[in-house]
Amino acid sequence: MKRFRFNVIGISEVRWRGKGEISGGDLIWSGEDSTHNRGAGMLRSARAKHTLIGYNPISSRVITARFHTATFKLT
Repeated sequence: MKRFRFNVIGISEVRWRGKGEISGGDLIWSGEDSTHNRGAGMLRSARAKHTLIGYNPISSRVITARFHTATFKLT
């Protein structure tokens, strides 16, 4: 992420069950409740981690996040 100067990276095929985030807040995901199929995730840099307002794991294929930028709020 640092090499390419990305702050947020979307990930498909996470294949983790349920919904949640890693304790440090670097990764949030949304997957199937019963099987290790499908799944979406979002990997965030330390800079983007502090700008996160909230996230909504809609389904195993869709996750939305809202960030506070310098000039406006971004979804």
